[in-house]
Amino acid sequence: MKFSWDSTQITWPRNPKSIVVKYTSITKSLTKPGSKAILLSYGMKPDVLTLEGLLYEKGKSDSDLLNDYLLPMLGRVYKEVTISELDSNLNDTWILTSFVYRKVGGYPNVYTYKMEFYRGSEHHVME
Repeated sequence: MKFSWDSTQITWPRNPKSIVVKYTSITKSLTKPGSKAILLSYGMKPDVLTLEGLLYEKGKSDSDLLNDYLLPMLGRVYKEVTISELDSNLNDTWILTSFVYRKVGGYPNVYTYKMEFYRGSEHHVME
């Protein structure tokens, strides 16, 4: 799995253990006495992609993992990231909306991570 932006490209050493994609709509309901509700559908919400997994690379120190993978991704929260080498329908440009990582106790140089991305028909990043 690769992440890229501007002239930066990061090849993640392991694929995520969990890939969740959520598609939802904006739907409101109006009650109708004596009948089922009337539904009003206003369109799609952004696609949401959640990636979770383990970050470990043989021969890399904690400092290497932080500098090579974790800190660059942390710097992309709220910005566009292009994902490639995942599932073909997910290879696209997304907004990284959330990034959490945690050091795994008892194991040297091992982290878990959870990333959440949004994809819309257009992206406008306010900087």
